[in-house]
Amino acid sequence: MSRIQHAQHALLAVALIAELASVAGAHPHPSSRDARKWWLQDSVKAALGLLDEQSERIEAVFQEALPELRVQTDRLREEEAHLSALLVAPDASETDVIMTIDRVERVRSALGKARTLMLFRMYRVLSPDQRARLELLSRPAPPEGPAPTVLPPH
Repeated sequence: MSRIQHAQHALLAVALIAELASVAGAHPHPSSRDARKWWLQDSVKAALGLLDEQSERIEAVFQEALPELRVQTDRLREEEAHLSALLVAPDASETDVIMTIDRVERVRSALGKARTLMLFRMYRVLSPDQRARLELLSRPAPPEGPAPTVLPPH
């Protein structure tokens, strides 16, 4: 496998982890404060063959990244609020809007970098087999029910 292919596979795996993390975080179970933490969920741990030690290491990566993620998220909300207010201000200049957009995008980039680095570090805790299982687990489920009927063109 070439270096480019290896890098592509690594990026795909990081994207899959991101997807799994975002899906778990988007719909947390109301009875569990840690539902968004896929590495602590028994079903995911069983599906991946994730050892307790690995789960603990991933949790440590998460806890280490969390303060920076919170700071950057708060900064992004503040900058976006400032931009929203500026966009409707009757006396706002285009230069001010451009400068504010640049600040928003710098903060968004810093947040994305912190999140991606966290996910990369989590990914490195997994074995190649677990990465493959994660990829399978991350694939969308096939639609339920019969396949839609496709009519031939006239």
